[in-house]
Amino acid sequence: MPYPSYTQKLDYELEICAVVGRAGRRISADDAADYIVGYTIYNDWSARDIQMRESSVGIGPGIGKDFASSIGPCIATPDEFDPATSHLEARIDGEVWSSGTLAAMHFSFAEIVEFFTQEEEMQPGDLLGSGTIGGGCGFEFDRYLSPGTTVELEAEGIGVLRNTVGAKGPTNTRWTTPAS
Repeated sequence: MPYPSYTQKLDYELEICAVVGRAGRRISADDAADYIVGYTIYNDWSARDIQMRESSVGIGPGIGKDFASSIGPCIATPDEFDPATSHLEARIDGEVWSSGTLAAMHFSFAEIVEFFTQEEEMQPGDLLGSGTIGGGCGFEFDRYLSPGTTVELEAEGIGVLRNTVGAKGPTNTRWTTPAS
């Protein structure tokens, strides 16, 4: 995973995403399971200093969030992965930084499907993220990633998503935020 040149605070996010298997619109939460083909691990990489800078001026996430995502290592079917009970863990260079479940999700995947499809048509291959589990990122502990760091996100029933952070490119000082 390339390290964006503009950030001093690169972070991971331990999430799961539901993988959509068929198209649909105006799907009720009761029928949502018929549209989810499986689940996989989702890492929504974040440049926290840039994300905070963007938020402070009232704009939504831009380059602080929209530069990379990782998914995998496979799609587990609903009988292989239970979002409500499966254990999740993040290891940074072998050290456990995050551990937990999706039990505290604000909305279930069924509710996310229902909300998303009110006026949009879901398509096969769409990914619906759970949001980060509690304690599921370095930001919550003021710990960040460095070039060469190996990030392993594991989900019981899915496997391990492993990425190594690459070298940081040359910095354009006009757009960087001083380290704090």
